[in-house]
Amino acid sequence: MKITDIRNGFDHVPDMDVWTIEDVIASLKMRTGGRKAAEFARESGVSVGYIYDVLKHRYPPGPKMLAALGVHKVVYYTPDVEDIVDGDGETTDPTVHGDMGCA
Repeated sequence: MKITDIRNGFDHVPDMDVWTIEDVIASLKMRTGGRKAAEFARESGVSVGYIYDVLKHRYPPGPKMLAALGVHKVVYYTPDVEDIVDGDGETTDPTVHGDMGCA
């Protein structure tokens, strides 16, 4: 999924592939299936137990695991749509257009 599919027109969000936690878990499953879990653990610097905890959704994947999978965590916050657009389609929040009230 591309972030452009979910960003609802917010142009300040970069265009990039977006993985859900399920995508990360699926990638981890592919990399650690069979006897490969110990090898992945050794290469990424995490324990085998931690891998299985992440696979069972007990813990989120941490920075070392994400780096070994070739991804990183990004968090976005966006305003509620009803806070920035009124019923006529006009923006009600001056920061949407970059007007911070500065003269």
